[in-house]
Amino acid sequence: MRSFIDRWLYREYADCWDELMLRSRILDHAGSTKILLDVGAGRGCKKHFDFRKEFSWVAGCDVSSDVHENPYLSYALVIKDGRMLFADRQFDVVFSSSVIEHVDDIDKHFEEIKRVLKPGGVFVAKTPNKRHYVALIASCTPDWFHEMVNRWRGRATRDTFPTHYRCNTPHMIEQSLERHGFSQITVETIEGRPEYCRIFSPLYLLGACYERLVNCCQLFAPFRAVMLVTAQV
Repeated sequence: MRSFIDRWLYREYADCWDELMLRSRILDHAGSTKILLDVGAGRGCKKHFDFRKEFSWVAGCDVSSDVHENPYLSYALVIKDGRMLFADRQFDVVFSSSVIEHVDDIDKHFEEIKRVLKPGGVFVAKTPNKRHYVALIASCTPDWFHEMVNRWRGRATRDTFPTHYRCNTPHMIEQSLERHGFSQITVETIEGRPEYCRIFSPLYLLGACYERLVNCCQLFAPFRAVMLVTAQV
């Protein structure tokens, strides 16, 4: 049934469609002389975040030492007390995928990203919108429930982390980035294939109804699932 709904309503969607959209945004700022930092790089289980051919040098950092297992990085560091142990003004582009929602001290996080970016450098991120039903459910359920749902979806327990949603609405993102000296900030909200609902077919159909509703007009844009963020220093 799930495959039928996939073909019927979401034929154009690939797995990890939101991450592929993020990849496209990052490639908009790629260059053979530019260097890239992946914040929250993890152990490198997503091949579409391999940018070694598009950038001259790719570094990564994460709160977990698993980052040293990441095969797509030229260099990896563990974040210590919220600090990314790189030099000031080192990177042309910094990106993060599904990281902001896990950060407790968001001010320190953005301060560090600003610090390591070169003047004119770009920050690109993907993070959930906490007004969306998935984030609302995640906000009021325990970690064991998140791990269980992700196991149903085929994700390893080691790749499920506590969420805080300290800065997860378009307005909060814009305000926080402006406060830390970023400019030319864009926050795009996107509702696509309802991934979490694909566990059960009836739930998938409900998710599809929601997707059609919030995409029917711009009035409902604040309730779409994914935020794609771009900002410059």
